[in-house]
Formats: sequence, structure tokens, C-alpha cells
Amino acid sequence: TGIGLSIAKQLVELHGGELKVSSQKNAGTEFSFSLPLSENKETPHEQPFITDKTGSPIFEPTVDDFVRSANSAGILAVDDDPINIYILQSLLAGENYKVYTAQDGEQAYEILENEKKNIDLVLLDVMMPSVSGYDLCRRIRSQYKLYEKPVLLLTARQREEDLFMGFESGANDYLTKPFNTVELLSRVKSLIRLKKITMENDILESSNTLKTRLMHMASHGLKNPLTIINGNVSLLLQDSSLGTKTLDLVMPAKDACDKMLCLIREFLENAMIEEGKLMLDCEIINVGRLINKSMQGLKPKADLKKQKLLFDTGEPLWINADETYFLEILDNIIGNGIKYSPSGKRIWISCYRSINNGRSSVTISVRDEGPGMTKDDIEKAFTPFSILSAKPTGDEFSTGLGLATTRQLVELHGGSIEIKSDTGCGCEFLITFPECKI
Repeated sequence: TGIGLSIAKQLVELHGGELKVSSQKNAGTEFSFSLPLSENKETPHEQPFITDKTGSPIFEPTVDDFVRSANSAGILAVDDDPINIYILQSLLAGENYKVYTAQDGEQAYEILENEKKNIDLVLLDVMMPSVSGYDLCRRIRSQYKLYEKPVLLLTARQREEDLFMGFESGANDYLTKPFNTVELLSRVKSLIRLKKITMENDILESSNTLKTRLMHMASHGLKNPLTIINGNVSLLLQDSSLGTKTLDLVMPAKDACDKMLCLIREFLENAMIEEGKLMLDCEIINVGRLINKSMQGLKPKADLKKQKLLFDTGEPLWINADETYFLEILDNIIGNGIKYSPSGKRIWISCYRSINNGRSSVTISVRDEGPGMTKDDIEKAFTPFSILSAKPTGDEFSTGLGLATTRQLVELHGGSIEIKSDTGCGCEFLITFPECKI
């Protein structure tokens, strides 16, 4: 699948461990991982437990399993003055921080390397012998990002060039000596909180990226076999010798394949747009011609529900668009009107010139006689996989991606889309594109 090692690494790290790999060409590969040795000598069955409804044991979590001190972070305090170290250690330990101390740059870096998973913040004195605070900060920053190991400089220097040098060396913040206790603790708390939030955002982003890649793999993996199945089922349906019972079995399979392929196509297209990989092949097109083409393709669906598609042609209007994707926009919006309108109703399509921000535009209106949308529906209509109050009136299939993809395609063309609706009074979609003069 391509994600096994990534999952293994995350699981090991969740256990507080580390996964390593070493390899030589034509000599094999070695994976190894280390986990912290437990100091708890109790065996699992000796732990307190409660039981579920069936009487099976469930281990009862203690408060410590759920609650960790907000100040359980680790801080490395670096200063060549033992008195300053004592003051910092007393202040921070009093706030329940785990404090590591060092009196020179080399010792500090060694502690940081050995305890890198436990140290969340470095308090660093600027004026130290051998290795200055600036040099140590640069060394830290060469290995860790700003949020991975925040550095708070403690300095008696207040000149602008000194502060500039501190930030240039990679410090996150600075505090001048003698410092105010409340201010020091406030800045420590803020930097640790900022680190935590940034790390959580990174984890979330990585998870979303992994999820998207997994969905891509699943979609591509399903698309080819489903296309083959769908093709074979279509050929089977052309066999006039099929009996009624066989047809009753084959038709649902064909319908299921069509729905799955539609969902996969829309998902992959939506993903391409979000990743900026969808390229438009634009040309000047006649809007009325494409509206008529979309209506012809959708007419059989409207006829099944005895609906009428009415188009007010108006004057010829032109826009610069990708014909394939523009037709998809029209199919989605007009098809939406068919899907959510009751049988026997009408759907009006019109196209007219409008002025937006002093520029000439082309607006396409699609208005139906369906149940309309609530304000809540309108707010989330363009969000993927949103569940709306209105339901298809003919048991039609919905992927949950149609309107989201439509808005993205419209915006890729430099256009905009909006919905006007009141519950019980139908719905109107207004799509606007920049006009092309020919």
C-alpha cells in the first residue's frame, strides 16, 4: 500500500519509542526500534478493572491516564552563572516544569541531543564563555525548526543590533535581564503553547495528506476493475437471449457500477482541483450553444419525471472557458434542478449580460420549482459530502461532491456562483463569468 512503514513509525512514536533503519546496497536492510522500559512491575491482571455488561474485564483508567499537568513540558535552562541557574530552576520547578540545566554551550547541546524528546523549550543566556548563546542558538536551529525547539534568549544587552543578532541566530523571543518573574513565566507558557498548537497542526496536515493519498490509491485501484466490470455488464445486457430473472440480477449490478464510477470520477477531479493539478484548455465559446447541449443530454432524465426544461435564449453571449468543464458545470446545476424537483415541474434556464464591479459579465440562471433550501442548506451546499434537508425526488444517486466541484470549476474560470432560495419556493443558482467580446 505504500503506507505500512509510515504507520509503523507513528505507532512506535506513540509508544514513546524510535524507529531506525540502516541499509547497504546489496547487503540487506535492518529495521530496529526502541521502546522505554516500563518501571511498573504489575502484570495486567493485577491492575484494577471493571466489567462490561457481559462480565468481561475492562481495565479501569486512573486519573493520570487522562490528565497530564498543563506544565508537564521540559525546559532546558542554559547559563554559566550558577546563581542564575538556581533562580531559573526554582521558578520553573515551582510551576511543575521538568527542568534540565547546563552551564555552557557544549553541555547544553549534549543534554538536548540525549533528551530531545523531553525538552520543549530552551532558555538561553547570551553571554557565555567558549560557545555564546548566539552560536548555540544557530546550532539548535540548524537541526530543529522554530516551533520544534523554541529558544527564549535571556540577555542584559538591549541595543537594537543585539536583538537583531538574536533573532538572526534563530531565537523565537528574548527577555532582558533583570527579568520580571511574571513576564518570564508568561513567555515560557506562550512559547510552549505555540509549539504544541503548531505541532498539532502539522500532525493534522500530515494526517490529511496521508488520507488524501490513501483515497487516491483506493480510487485509482477501484477505477480500472470497475470499468472492466461495467463494460462486461453492458455487453451482457445487449444479449437478447437473457431471461427476466437474469436481467433482474444484472441491471442492479450495472446501476451500482455506474454510481461507483461516478463517485470515483468526482472524487479524483475534486482532489486534482484542490492540489492545483487540474489544467484548463480555454477557448472562446458560445454560452447558449453549451446550454442547449447540456439540456439535450439531460432531457431523458427530465422526461422520466415529466419535467420541462425551458431556455430563454436571449442574445448570443461569449466567455473564455474550457468547454468540457463548462459543460460539466451546466450538467451539475441543471441536473441538480431535475434531481430535487418533483415530477411535472418546470426548470428555467436563462443567460444574460450583467455588470459586476464595473466589468461586463455573463450570468447563467437555473431556477426550479423544488422544495428550496434552508439558510443552513445554503451555507453548507458547496461543502463536500454535506447532508442537506432536501432529498432527491426520484430516488436519484448523489455523490455529495457535485456542488463542491462545481464551485471549484467556476472559480477556476474566474467566475462566481451563488444560491437564492426560500424553503418551499424553489431554488435559483446564479453563475457569473467574465464576458468575452468578439
